[in-house]
Amino acid sequence: MTCGSALALNVSSHHKQMQISLPFMPTSRIRTNLLADRILSRLRQATETLRHHPLLGRTGTVSGTRELPVHGLLYTIIYRIVSTAQLDIVTILHQRMLYPLMEG
Repeated sequence: MTCGSALALNVSSHHKQMQISLPFMPTSRIRTNLLADRILSRLRQATETLRHHPLLGRTGTVSGTRELPVHGLLYTIIYRIVSTAQLDIVTILHQRMLYPLMEG
């Protein structure tokens, strides 16, 4: 994998749409929307960085995965390098959540 090539990003999830829950919600709807926009923007930037530097994250807790804590946020991107051309985002977790998630 070279710095000049970008990987395809896939989101693999049991849900059709990935949702990110915030650990707290400010009282103002406007502040909530601004906070959510900032968080999503930072997460998009981090996933773009992973496209170009897939080994940036540390070895994951779960075998075959890697983890990238997002700078300035309490979120970690869990991902898997599938091939030299594909990277799958497994999930994005708030760092207070237990991982790996227990099925139940």
